[in-house]
Amino acid sequence: MDKINNFNNYKKFVNKLDDNIKDIHGDEYDSGSLYSYYVHNKLGLNIINYEPEYKYKIINIYDLKNFNFDSNGIYSFLSENLTELNYFIIVIKDDNLTLLSMYSGQKEFIQITFNKNEWLNMLKDLYLLNNIIENKIEIYKKIFGIKKVYFDELKLDIFSFHYTKINLI
Repeated sequence: MDKINNFNNYKKFVNKLDDNIKDIHGDEYDSGSLYSYYVHNKLGLNIINYEPEYKYKIINIYDLKNFNFDSNGIYSFLSENLTELNYFIIVIKDDNLTLLSMYSGQKEFIQITFNKNEWLNMLKDLYLLNNIIENKIEIYKKIFGIKKVYFDELKLDIFSFHYTKINLI
């Protein structure tokens, strides 16, 4: 995990990027897509046309209900909903889940640890009970380690999670 969660190494990587990559991901350190690109690059995961490649999709409530982390490893995710895109990395080690990410406007590295089943249940509840949960934004912020969001409404009726996994642990 040290290979992907060292902020100084990440900043050096960003400073050396060519213009094609900066045109797609920007050159701000707080870009989630840029951090995802960095992780894919460091771990040797597929990158196509400067974009991280994701092998699997969760595109409906049934898929999300049945999703579990099948083994220890590093998972790279792209989450899409009607409000925003969110890129994040999940490291699973036994019952522990560590989420690593960057979030626009949040100028620091996000690294939070949960019990993997508790985190996954919070995520599933947020999306599956979307229409009846009153404090969706607060739960969303907790799940992803976000301090401040730049929207007033979180629309989760349509969503997808794209992910890939590497067994490093």
